[in-house]
Amino acid sequence: MSNTDIAGLERLINLPYRPSAVRWETSARPGGNDWSLTALLTFQPREAQALLAAPSGDAGSLRVAAEHLAWFPAAVRDRHPAPADGGAVAMPEARPLGPLPFAAVSKSPLLHGAALVFPAEGLVYLVLYTM
Repeated sequence: MSNTDIAGLERLINLPYRPSAVRWETSARPGGNDWSLTALLTFQPREAQALLAAPSGDAGSLRVAAEHLAWFPAAVRDRHPAPADGGAVAMPEARPLGPLPFAAVSKSPLLHGAALVFPAEGLVYLVLYTM
């Protein structure tokens, strides 16, 4: 179940700018005490662009989970329909970002992950996890 509470999200991660909207959820990872957080953050486009200029760490590769496509505005969903097999969706226009702007060791152990930044829309799709 997703959450839209900005203050609740801020208790778990750093928010480099105050988002106008969030949608997020946490989930347990199989095999132990590890867990993850997935979020879609809506910033002003200039703030999303500024995130790309800051040090962010290794961005790796990230795709949007099919179940999270519904979180995106219709214009983004229309460009990237969910695959028939329910797999993750590549978003080639999004720019990769590492976890550093959001990781907060003083708040939670969510220190690893990556993000996709959609500068024109001001969106950041974020996945953080513990090890």
